[in-house]
Amino acid sequence: MRTVIFRGFEGVNKVALDRGFKQIFGIGLKQAKDLTDELIESKELTFTNVSEEHAVQLLALGDKANVSVEAQ
Repeated sequence: MRTVIFRGFEGVNKVALDRGFKQIFGIGLKQAKDLTDELIESKELTFTNVSEEHAVQLLALGDKANVSVEAQ
């Protein structure tokens, strides 16, 4: 299990994040938008205990959405 940290808020592609979170975690659009809003508001969003597959998907999403992502 890994930890993935999203950082940033300027120039973020919100639509890509919303869609990516929805697809990766299998959640509703409102929940996905809430995650995006949390990142923009706090400038950091941490996902703990994610699978290796989800970590890879989140890293790719960060690149697509113009967000700095770190996996530990």
